[in-house]
Amino acid sequence: MPDRSFPSTTVMSKAQAPRQPTRNRAVEGVGTRVSAGRYMLAGLALLILPFLAIAHQSYRIDNGILVRLPVEIGPIEIKSGRLGAGETVKLFSQTRLTTPLNRISTNIMAGHNFFRAGEAVFVFLSPGPSDIWYPYAVSKRPPAQGCQAHSCLVLSGHIQSVDQDILNVRYQYEAFVVSPQMVETLAQALARPDHKSAEVLLSVGQGGHTTVRSLLIDGQTLRQRTMPMSALLGLSHSTANAAPME
Repeated sequence: MPDRSFPSTTVMSKAQAPRQPTRNRAVEGVGTRVSAGRYMLAGLALLILPFLAIAHQSYRIDNGILVRLPVEIGPIEIKSGRLGAGETVKLFSQTRLTTPLNRISTNIMAGHNFFRAGEAVFVFLSPGPSDIWYPYAVSKRPPAQGCQAHSCLVLSGHIQSVDQDILNVRYQYEAFVVSPQMVETLAQALARPDHKSAEVLLSVGQGGHTTVRSLLIDGQTLRQRTMPMSALLGLSHSTANAAPME
Protein backbone atom coordinates (compact mmCIF):
# COMPACT_ATOMS: atom_id res chain seq x y z
CA MET A 1 0.00 0.00 0.00
CA PRO A 2 1.23 3.48 -0.73
CA ASP A 3 2.46 5.61 2.18
CA ARG A 4 -0.26 8.26 2.83
CA SER A 5 1.58 10.10 5.56
CA PHE A 6 2.98 12.69 3.11
CA PRO A 7 1.36 14.10 -0.03
CA SER A 8 2.86 12.97 -3.25
CA THR A 9 5.05 15.47 -5.06
CA THR A 10 5.93 15.91 -8.70
CA VAL A 11 9.38 17.07 -9.76
CA MET A 12 9.31 19.37 -12.81
CA SER A 13 12.13 20.16 -15.12
CA LYS A 14 13.38 23.73 -15.56
CA ALA A 15 11.61 23.89 -18.90
CA GLN A 16 8.29 22.95 -17.27
CA ALA A 17 8.61 25.32 -14.26
CA PRO A 18 6.57 28.55 -14.54
CA ARG A 19 8.56 31.74 -14.99
CA GLN A 20 8.84 34.13 -12.07
CA PRO A 21 7.41 37.60 -12.81
CA THR A 22 10.08 40.22 -13.52
CA ARG A 23 9.95 43.97 -12.79
CA ASN A 24 9.29 46.23 -15.70
CA ARG A 25 12.48 48.16 -16.32
CA ALA A 26 10.55 51.17 -17.61
CA VAL A 27 8.51 51.39 -14.41
CA GLU A 28 11.70 51.03 -12.36
CA GLY A 29 13.25 53.90 -14.28
CA VAL A 30 10.20 56.10 -13.67
CA GLY A 31 10.39 55.37 -9.94
CA THR A 32 14.05 56.36 -9.85
CA ARG A 33 13.30 59.62 -11.65
CA VAL A 34 10.42 60.41 -9.27
CA SER A 35 12.69 59.86 -6.24
CA ALA A 36 15.36 62.09 -7.75
CA GLY A 37 12.72 64.74 -8.44
CA ARG A 38 11.59 64.70 -4.83
CA TYR A 39 15.14 65.20 -3.59
CA MET A 40 15.55 68.13 -6.01
CA LEU A 41 12.30 69.74 -4.81
CA ALA A 42 13.36 69.31 -1.19
CA GLY A 43 16.72 70.92 -1.97
CA LEU A 44 15.05 73.83 -3.75
CA ALA A 45 12.70 74.34 -0.80
CA LEU A 46 15.66 74.57 1.58
CA LEU A 47 17.19 77.22 -0.66
CA ILE A 48 13.99 79.18 -1.28
CA LEU A 49 12.56 79.28 2.27
CA PRO A 50 15.33 81.51 3.74
CA PHE A 51 14.98 83.82 0.72
CA LEU A 52 11.20 84.09 1.23
CA ALA A 53 11.67 84.73 4.96
CA ILE A 54 14.09 87.58 4.27
CA ALA A 55 11.80 88.98 1.57
CA HIS A 56 8.81 88.89 3.93
CA GLN A 57 10.80 90.59 6.68
CA SER A 58 12.09 93.19 4.22
CA TYR A 59 8.55 94.02 3.18
CA ARG A 60 7.52 94.54 6.81
CA ILE A 61 10.58 96.62 7.61
CA ASP A 62 10.38 98.88 4.57
CA ASN A 63 6.62 99.43 4.47
CA GLY A 64 5.38 100.59 7.85
CA ILE A 65 5.37 103.59 10.15
CA LEU A 66 8.73 103.91 11.87
CA VAL A 67 8.63 104.32 15.64
CA ARG A 68 11.72 105.10 17.72
CA LEU A 69 11.80 103.84 21.31
CA PRO A 70 14.39 103.69 24.08
CA VAL A 71 15.44 100.08 24.54
CA GLU A 72 17.30 97.84 26.94
CA ILE A 73 19.35 95.22 25.10
CA GLY A 74 20.00 91.97 26.91
CA PRO A 75 23.10 89.78 26.60
CA ILE A 76 23.66 87.94 23.33
CA GLU A 77 22.74 84.27 23.64
CA ILE A 78 23.88 81.55 21.25
CA LYS A 79 21.16 79.04 20.43
CA SER A 80 22.49 75.58 19.61
CA GLY A 81 21.03 72.29 18.44
CA ARG A 82 22.08 68.67 18.02
CA LEU A 83 22.58 66.89 14.73
CA GLY A 84 22.93 63.20 14.05
CA ALA A 85 24.95 61.39 16.71
CA GLY A 86 24.83 64.18 19.25
CA GLU A 87 26.98 66.75 17.43
CA THR A 88 26.19 70.25 18.71
CA VAL A 89 26.01 73.05 16.15
CA LYS A 90 25.37 76.77 16.47
CA LEU A 91 21.97 77.72 15.04
CA PHE A 92 21.67 81.47 15.62
CA SER A 93 22.37 84.31 18.06
CA GLN A 94 19.59 86.09 19.92
CA THR A 95 19.08 88.91 22.38
CA ARG A 96 16.09 90.28 24.28
CA LEU A 97 14.77 93.80 23.67
CA THR A 98 12.72 95.64 26.29
CA THR A 99 11.03 99.02 25.75
CA PRO A 100 8.83 101.21 27.99
CA LEU A 101 5.79 100.00 26.04
CA ASN A 102 6.26 96.53 27.52
CA ARG A 103 4.75 97.84 30.79
CA ILE A 104 1.48 99.72 30.50
CA SER A 105 -0.56 101.25 33.32
CA THR A 106 -4.31 100.99 32.74
CA ASN A 107 -4.88 103.82 35.26
CA ILE A 108 -3.68 106.40 32.75
CA MET A 109 -5.12 104.76 29.63
CA ALA A 110 -8.57 104.91 28.07
CA GLY A 111 -10.33 101.77 26.88
CA HIS A 112 -10.41 98.40 28.61
CA ASN A 113 -8.84 98.12 32.06
CA PHE A 114 -9.32 94.43 32.85
CA PHE A 115 -7.12 91.86 31.13
CA ARG A 116 -6.01 88.30 31.74
CA ALA A 117 -2.68 86.69 30.87
CA GLY A 118 -2.68 85.35 27.33
CA GLU A 119 -5.26 87.81 25.98
CA ALA A 120 -4.63 89.92 22.90
CA VAL A 121 -4.15 93.63 23.46
CA PHE A 122 -4.00 96.59 21.10
CA VAL A 123 -2.09 99.67 22.24
CA PHE A 124 -3.19 102.90 20.55
CA LEU A 125 -0.91 105.90 20.05
CA SER A 126 -1.71 109.34 18.65
CA PRO A 127 0.54 112.15 17.41
CA GLY A 128 1.30 114.99 19.79
CA PRO A 129 3.49 118.09 19.66
CA SER A 130 6.69 117.85 17.61
CA ASP A 131 5.39 114.70 15.85
CA ILE A 132 5.89 112.59 18.96
CA TRP A 133 3.45 109.70 19.38
CA TYR A 134 1.81 109.11 22.76
CA PRO A 135 -0.09 106.03 23.98
CA TYR A 136 -3.62 106.92 24.96
CA ALA A 137 -5.71 103.71 25.01
CA VAL A 138 -5.60 99.93 25.29
CA SER A 139 -8.22 97.61 23.86
CA LYS A 140 -9.02 93.93 23.50
CA ARG A 141 -10.16 94.57 19.93
CA PRO A 142 -8.42 96.10 16.90
CA PRO A 143 -9.73 99.41 15.49
CA ALA A 144 -12.88 99.05 13.40
CA GLN A 145 -11.44 100.75 10.32
CA GLY A 146 -7.74 100.54 11.04
CA CYS A 147 -5.34 103.31 11.94
CA GLN A 148 -4.07 105.57 9.21
CA ALA A 149 -0.60 107.07 9.05
CA HIS A 150 -0.34 110.51 10.70
CA SER A 151 -3.72 110.05 12.50
CA CYS A 152 -3.23 107.10 14.85
CA LEU A 153 -1.04 104.09 15.35
CA VAL A 154 -1.78 100.71 16.92
CA LEU A 155 0.60 98.04 18.19
CA SER A 156 -0.72 94.50 18.62
CA GLY A 157 0.55 92.26 21.40
CA HIS A 158 -0.38 89.74 24.08
CA ILE A 159 -0.65 90.06 27.83
CA GLN A 160 2.16 88.11 29.47
CA SER A 161 1.11 88.88 33.03
CA VAL A 162 -0.92 91.37 35.07
CA ASP A 163 0.33 93.10 38.22
CA GLN A 164 -2.59 95.14 39.63
CA ASP A 165 -2.97 97.98 37.10
CA ILE A 166 0.26 97.16 35.22
CA LEU A 167 0.05 95.11 32.03
CA ASN A 168 3.20 93.28 31.00
CA VAL A 169 2.82 93.20 27.23
CA ARG A 170 4.80 91.26 24.65
CA TYR A 171 4.85 92.29 21.02
CA GLN A 172 6.78 90.71 18.12
CA TYR A 173 10.14 92.43 18.51
CA GLU A 174 11.40 91.26 21.92
CA ALA A 175 13.19 88.10 20.75
CA PHE A 176 15.65 89.72 18.34
CA VAL A 177 17.74 87.38 16.19
CA VAL A 178 21.13 88.98 15.61
CA SER A 179 22.54 88.44 12.13
CA PRO A 180 26.05 86.93 11.94
CA GLN A 181 27.35 90.21 10.50
CA MET A 182 25.95 92.16 13.49
CA VAL A 183 26.96 89.94 16.42
CA GLU A 184 30.51 91.22 16.93
CA THR A 185 29.61 94.86 16.27
CA LEU A 186 26.70 94.74 18.71
CA ALA A 187 28.76 93.04 21.41
CA GLN A 188 31.53 95.63 21.08
CA ALA A 189 29.08 98.54 21.16
CA LEU A 190 27.40 97.30 24.34
CA ALA A 191 30.75 96.58 26.03
CA ARG A 192 32.20 100.06 25.51
CA PRO A 193 32.86 101.92 28.80
CA ASP A 194 31.25 105.07 27.39
CA HIS A 195 28.02 103.29 26.38
CA LYS A 196 25.11 105.49 27.47
CA SER A 197 21.95 104.93 25.48
CA ALA A 198 20.27 102.62 23.02
CA GLU A 199 17.17 102.96 20.89
CA VAL A 200 15.24 100.64 18.62
CA LEU A 201 13.57 101.69 15.38
CA LEU A 202 10.44 99.63 14.81
CA SER A 203 8.42 99.32 11.63
CA VAL A 204 4.70 99.07 12.47
CA GLY A 205 2.36 97.57 9.89
CA GLN A 206 -1.36 98.18 9.40
CA GLY A 207 -2.31 95.25 11.63
CA GLY A 208 -0.09 96.50 14.46
CA HIS A 209 2.68 93.96 13.80
CA THR A 210 6.09 95.30 14.82
CA THR A 211 9.41 94.45 13.18
CA VAL A 212 12.85 95.70 14.18
CA ARG A 213 14.33 97.91 11.49
CA SER A 214 17.52 98.90 13.30
CA LEU A 215 19.22 99.42 16.63
CA LEU A 216 20.79 102.78 17.48
CA ILE A 217 23.54 102.57 20.10
CA ASP A 218 25.28 105.81 21.10
CA GLY A 219 24.69 107.20 17.62
CA GLN A 220 25.79 104.05 15.81
CA THR A 221 23.12 102.44 13.61
CA LEU A 222 22.95 98.65 13.29
CA ARG A 223 20.44 97.92 10.55
CA GLN A 224 18.58 94.69 9.91
CA ARG A 225 19.43 92.86 6.70
CA THR A 226 16.78 93.55 4.07
CA MET A 227 16.15 93.27 0.36
CA PRO A 228 15.33 96.24 -1.93
CA MET A 229 11.59 95.46 -1.87
CA SER A 230 10.42 99.09 -1.64
CA ALA A 231 12.44 100.12 -4.66
CA LEU A 232 11.15 97.16 -6.64
CA LEU A 233 7.49 97.67 -5.70
CA GLY A 234 7.46 101.47 -5.62
CA LEU A 235 6.46 101.58 -1.94
CA SER A 236 7.47 104.03 0.75
CA HIS A 237 7.32 104.48 4.50
CA SER A 238 6.86 107.32 6.96
CA THR A 239 8.57 108.02 10.26
CA ALA A 240 7.35 108.96 13.72
CA ASN A 241 8.52 108.85 17.31
CA ALA A 242 6.64 107.20 20.17
CA ALA A 243 6.97 108.66 23.63
CA PRO A 244 8.19 106.29 26.35
CA MET A 245 5.70 105.28 29.02
CA GLU A 246 6.42 105.08 32.73
